[in-house]
Amino acid sequence: MGSNSNFDTKSAAKGMAILSICMFMTKIMSILYLPFLRAILGQDGMGIYQACYVIYAYIYMIANAGLPVAISKIIAEYASVGNKHDAIKAFKISRLLAIGIGVLSTTILIVFAGPITRGMNTERSTYALMAIAPTMLFTTVLSTYKGYFQGVGNMVPTGVSQVMEQVANVVFSLLFAYILIGFSLELGVAGGTVGTTLGALLALVYFINYYNRRGYEGLAHIKIEKEIKRDSNKEILRKILCYVIPITIAIAIQQLGGMIDVKMVQGTLVDVLGYTEKQKDVLWGFYGQYTTLINVPLGLLSSISVAAVPMIATYNAVKDRKSVKTSINSTMKIMYLFSIPSAVGLTVLSKPILRTLKLDQEISSFLIYGSFVLVIMGIVYLQTSILQGLDRVKAATIFCAIGMIGKIIVNYFVVSIPRINVYGAIISSTISFAIMFILNQWLINRVLRVRVRCIVPTIRPIIASAFMGIATYFTYNGIIKVLGLISNGYIFNVIAMIVAIAVAIIVYSVVIVLLGGVSKKEINILPNKIKNLIPQKLLKYVR
Repeated sequence: MGSNSNFDTKSAAKGMAILSICMFMTKIMSILYLPFLRAILGQDGMGIYQACYVIYAYIYMIANAGLPVAISKIIAEYASVGNKHDAIKAFKISRLLAIGIGVLSTTILIVFAGPITRGMNTERSTYALMAIAPTMLFTTVLSTYKGYFQGVGNMVPTGVSQVMEQVANVVFSLLFAYILIGFSLELGVAGGTVGTTLGALLALVYFINYYNRRGYEGLAHIKIEKEIKRDSNKEILRKILCYVIPITIAIAIQQLGGMIDVKMVQGTLVDVLGYTEKQKDVLWGFYGQYTTLINVPLGLLSSISVAAVPMIATYNAVKDRKSVKTSINSTMKIMYLFSIPSAVGLTVLSKPILRTLKLDQEISSFLIYGSFVLVIMGIVYLQTSILQGLDRVKAATIFCAIGMIGKIIVNYFVVSIPRINVYGAIISSTISFAIMFILNQWLINRVLRVRVRCIVPTIRPIIASAFMGIATYFTYNGIIKVLGLISNGYIFNVIAMIVAIAVAIIVYSVVIVLLGGVSKKEINILPNKIKNLIPQKLLKYVR
């Protein structure tokens, strides 16, 4: 039987690029509107808002995260063996399943919003949680469409829908927050979540329309194998559940850290350290805004993981172990090439970024101490995706659980130390993901029976990022000193930061190429639109 694989290296790289660019755009929008939302809600209002979003995001993950990964994997597997009919049937069955899950999760959030927020020490978030509840129905159904198109190797609709969703989120969240803040702070925070629901609805309408017009194009190339065994609806549903349930459990445990922090950290701040409710909300608001900022590069990194699952699943389904290993090594390298300079950049430019966004300068210390956790988080997300593609979901789930146990233990002992307080959440997250990283890497090496390099690929990005960090620091401060002779206004900070970022990109790109951190083969698999942006003089040094 021939392989119908549609996942060559170039198409996978194109998919990663599309998702990464769109994800980066949405994350940029998510931080650009933070100053406006903060101006409407205030510091304590932002704390209430962030607490609500942690709870929502966790329930969202449970209801949504497993479906697109499972669907993309199943459709990629069916397509790889020429079973087009069951690939389409799997999508339709999963869509019905998603509607049921969406209705159930929406109902639970509305009915039990009060008990949930009281149990998480954030009762003032009740209205906000109720307002955001309908999002669950729209996003759950939306996730099946994302999974389908990712499974056939088309990342365009996923990327476009993310941008549309975020634009609507920004506009309507600010509008309703401004309208409702006049009634009460709690209702203002609830208004700040309305845009999330409307954005999800808009994205769902776009996906339905796109599927009706072009849904079958991704499977058109497949040669149907006549001797292939067709699966019944019951067998397909069982296969979907066999993937969805363990993946959902794994992701639910992996993302449990946010819920643990809401419960343990906020409770410790009030009950042990003696903070008032308002002081607790303000401090938690700082931490929440820090997580929003690091989610910008983390979103880009997670898109690499999403694009890797169907590619690895396809090669694994046709027993192409060599391609599996090559894909893993390539995605690992790409992850480090982006994550390490992102962490350095957030650290060096923490204060300029906060000044530009008009956010509290207290968040700077969170970025300085906590930016580097995104490197290990990005790798763990990728490792989890790799294990899912290799049918090792149960093991990934167990490793996540062990990591979360480590987080609980560290939180218990560290957060109660007065000088550390909420920073303990950063420490516990680092240790938790370090545990998962070690265990995941051990299993990947064992399954592939070869040592997948995870330390050596970091050397060149670290060296290049060090040069980049030094150049960025002196560029920004040099420009600020010169412009400071004229004025210390807001616009001069923005100019200095933009120039410093441009210098950072140039220095990092040049040094990483000179160090041999990127090969000609890797450059050639990039989409042409991205490859054409690279100066020809620089390409001469690529080996």
